[in-house]
Amino acid sequence: MEFIKYEFYDSLDDIKRLTVDTIPNLGTSQYGSHVDRPMTVIRADEQIIADEVHQGDITRYTVKNIYNPGSVTMWLGGFYGTECLVEGRVDALNKTEEAQHLMKLFRKYFRRNFARKVGFHYIGQEGLSIGGKVRFVPIDVASPPGYDLKIEV
Repeated sequence: MEFIKYEFYDSLDDIKRLTVDTIPNLGTSQYGSHVDRPMTVIRADEQIIADEVHQGDITRYTVKNIYNPGSVTMWLGGFYGTECLVEGRVDALNKTEEAQHLMKLFRKYFRRNFARKVGFHYIGQEGLSIGGKVRFVPIDVASPPGYDLKIEV
C-alpha cells in the first residue's frame, strides 16, 4: 500500500507516493480532529488519477478517493499535545471490489495488531497502557469530555 497526502500540488510531478515509514509525523494529530490529515491509500501498482483544480489562472492538482476507485481514505490520528489521543479513521468511500479488498486488509491488520476493540475503535497496547492518563478523543479535542472513549484498563 502507498499513501498520498490530500493537498494541492502545483504539478503532477509533485505528487509523491509515501510508504508507512515515510509518512511525516505519524502518530501525531496536527489539528486535534478525527478528520486530521486525510490521505488516499492505494495499491503500489495502481495508477494515480489526479483531479485538476482551477484557481483563477492557476491549475493545481489533488488526489481524491472519488477519482481513484480502488483506493480508501485514511485520516491520521495520534497524540495532540500530551493530554489527548485522537482517533484515526479508514473508510472506503468507494464501494468497488478493490476498495473493499483494501478495507479487509486494514481490518485484518487491526484485528491482529491491536490489543482491544471498544465499539468500533481498535486500541493498541500502547493506548491501553496510557488509559486514564490521557483523553481518548473520537471526534475533536474541542468536544466535551463526555464524548470521549472510555476504556477500562
